Amino acid sequence: ITASVYSKYNSLVYDKKTDVNIKIAANLSFITNISELETEIVKFIDTPNVIPPVPAGGGGGGGGGLGNVTSEAPEIIPPVTMNFTDVPSSFWGYSYIKNLFDKKIVSGKSEKEFCPNDYVTRAEFTKMLVSSINISGNAPATEFSDVSANDWYYSFVNLAVANGIIQGMSENIFEPNRSISRQDASVMINRILKLEQTKEEPFSDDLSIADYAKASVYALKENGIIQGFEGSFNPVSNLTRAEAAVIISNLIK
Repeated sequence: ITASVYSKYNSLVYDKKTDVNIKIAANLSFITNISELETEIVKFIDTPNVIPPVPAGGGGGGGGGLGNVTSEAPEIIPPVTMNFTDVPSSFWGYSYIKNLFDKKIVSGKSEKEFCPNDYVTRAEFTKMLVSSINISGNAPATEFSDVSANDWYYSFVNLAVANGIIQGMSENIFEPNRSISRQDASVMINRILKLEQTKEEPFSDDLSIADYAKASVYALKENGIIQGFEGSFNPVSNLTRAEAAVIISNLIK
C-alpha cells in the first residue's frame, strides 16, 4: 500500500489499530486488490467517533482536537506483555485478564490501564464473545436502528445475531452503549454453550433473577462458569470488565 495510507494507519493508538485490523479481517471477502484494501483502511480510520488517530506530534493526555494525522505522528508500539498499573499480579482477576489479553480478546482502555471495575457495554461484551469463539466471515446486516455500518461494533453485532448469540432490547433497538447486566450476560454465554440445569441450588436472591435468565444462570453456576457473592447472584447489577474476563475465560475453558 502507499506510504501515505500506511503512515495514517501506523499513527493510530494500539487499541484503534486493532479495531481496524478486525474490521478489515471481517470484510476480506469484499477486498480483491490493493486499491480496495487501501480504500477500506482509510474508511475505517476516518469514520468519526470510531477510530480516532493520534494527534500529530504526540502530546500529553489532555483534551483538544485530534486534527489530521501526518507522518510526524509517533509510532505506537503494541505492548508485548500485559503491564496494566491497575491490574497487579495480586489482583483477584489478574490471571483471567492476562489470559484474554494474551489471546488478543481484550485490551486496555490505554496502554497502562485496564479499568477492571468499569462496566461492560452490550457492544463490548458482544465483541468479546465473538472474538473468544473465533466467529468470522460476513453476516446479514441487522435491522437495529442504532447500529450502523460506521460503528466499530457493526460486524460483531451482525455476526452475533446471525449465530443466535444476542438479541435486541426490542425488534429495532440494540442499545449498544447500555451496560450489560449479569443475568443478560449469562443468557448470552449459554446461547453459545447450551448447558442445562440439573441441580436445584438457588441463589439467595433467586426471586430477583428474571424468568428468562434463570435456566442460563443456574446452568452456568452448575458448570463453574459464573459465581455469586456470598450466596447471592446480583442479577441486575452491571457486569464489570474484570467479571467479564472471568466468565469469558471460563467459557473458553
